[in-house]
Amino acid sequence: MTQVSEWERNNVWERSARNRKKHINSRNAKILAVSIVIGFIGYHGILHLTSGIDSCKWLLSDGRLSRFRVWQPYGCMMHSYSSGDTLLNWESETHLRHLYPRLLKTKL
Repeated sequence: MTQVSEWERNNVWERSARNRKKHINSRNAKILAVSIVIGFIGYHGILHLTSGIDSCKWLLSDGRLSRFRVWQPYGCMMHSYSSGDTLLNWESETHLRHLYPRLLKTKL
């Protein structure tokens, strides 16, 4: 077995990092994003083909009783919101309703 010097080992890592940096660009990011979207579309298409298109039926028939004796459909997460969360959401929505018309009027 041959001994690899510290300089050669570091040089290999530097070349490897430069190679990776060449491949991290907007074109490859777009390709990755489109691939992920196509994957999700395919996944949901397969779900609809195998389980049917009526999601209400899934919500009512497929699930379990949680430890608090509350029905929880598979694939859904239950969240508890406080009154402060609700108020914050309402304030944000009101603010966005005022900003949206201004955004439409501005030219980008």
